[in-house]
Amino acid sequence: MPDSRGGEVVDNPSPSKTAALGAVTVRINAVPGSKVRDVVKVAVIPLSASSADVTVDFVVRAEGGLAGKPRETLNLVVLEAFGSSGLLMWK
Repeated sequence: MPDSRGGEVVDNPSPSKTAALGAVTVRINAVPGSKVRDVVKVAVIPLSASSADVTVDFVVRAEGGLAGKPRETLNLVVLEAFGSSGLLMWK
């Protein structure tokens, strides 16, 4: 069921709004970087606290305008941090 902000909640139909869900998927599109922490606080953490398995897929787009993004930001900060944490897998 899409909402007015472009997000979507997909769940297993249940006869009641209070019945337990077998699974739920929440899709939230076009979240500005300044609001990502809010998404984690209001969706990911509560679902993780009450669910056996929660996974999150991220696509991050960064535009640098006329000056561009410094390559060092990507190579030395982002990729190095994810690589050392084991979270980033290259294909």
